[in-house]
Amino acid sequence: MHRVVIFPGHAWGAPAVLVRGVLKAVVARNDMVLSAICPPKPLKFTLTLWRRLLLRTLFDIESFLAPTMKPRSTVHLPVNLDNWAKRHQFKILVPEAGNINHPRFLARLRKEINPTIALSFYCPQKFSPDLLGIFKHAVNYHNGLLPKYRGIMGTAWSVYKGEKETGFTFHHMDEAFDEGAVLMQGALPVDPGRKPSDLDFKKALTAVKRIPNLLDKIASGDPGVPQCGEGSYYSEKDSWALTRIAEPSLLTSVELKKRLQAFESLKIRIDGAWHVVTKFRQLNEGSEKKGRFRIRTSDGAVLEPVRFRHHPYGIYRVLSFIRGFVSKHLS
Repeated sequence: MHRVVIFPGHAWGAPAVLVRGVLKAVVARNDMVLSAICPPKPLKFTLTLWRRLLLRTLFDIESFLAPTMKPRSTVHLPVNLDNWAKRHQFKILVPEAGNINHPRFLARLRKEINPTIALSFYCPQKFSPDLLGIFKHAVNYHNGLLPKYRGIMGTAWSVYKGEKETGFTFHHMDEAFDEGAVLMQGALPVDPGRKPSDLDFKKALTAVKRIPNLLDKIASGDPGVPQCGEGSYYSEKDSWALTRIAEPSLLTSVELKKRLQAFESLKIRIDGAWHVVTKFRQLNEGSEKKGRFRIRTSDGAVLEPVRFRHHPYGIYRVLSFIRGFVSKHLS
């Protein structure tokens, strides 16, 4: 009997879709059981629920105020892992200090679970050799086609690079990052104007249909297919280099819009202050319209940020205060 352990990055959106899919597929088998889910930190369901509900409400308001905006599909309610654990009789193990490679956490895994299969869904940490050694099979869901989009934010980078499709990969994990043998891959077209976060969710919905086949491959000991072709790796530092912009006037308007489309938000320094910009509008030359912010780009265009964290500036300031208060007093 295989004992499955899931390492999700969080309990909503794409990881939640994948966790649901695994649970449904495992229940239908007689050779596997879901033994534990290991989130990186305790998940306070009620607080998370209210945060997600608030976020959904804010996006609904934004859609009402801007009818031409494409609807978002990523503001999904979280799953209540505590209730799931009681109903399906698996454990929730939170690593010491949030570190999945902590020796005490590894000892707990061996003693309490003795697992055979690890599934990683958006887990923010790399598995150490000691952690990998606990499992017979360790498989990761990667939101990019390997080997071309190793690292983080595979969807965003594929959009930035102008790919016509974006994909996902289930692969074995080894000591190298995102270099393990491929068990299965899939892809879907990049719809013009569709946000990468929505594409991530659509990819998860596509991938979850293939989880029963994935579990068959794992159970049979399928070694997978070695990655082939030209490989690229994108780190958090690479993403920061494009999304944190101290001198926006040094970039063209085309490049700024391209980065915003791919990464959905840009942290830009304007008039000496940093702001999280999520929408521009381009002004006509000589425009008399007044605005708080102006960016003259290197190709002579004038861009004006009109959304900050998806909201007009006034609402953005209020919400920034609320976020700070909630983070300080309710986290």
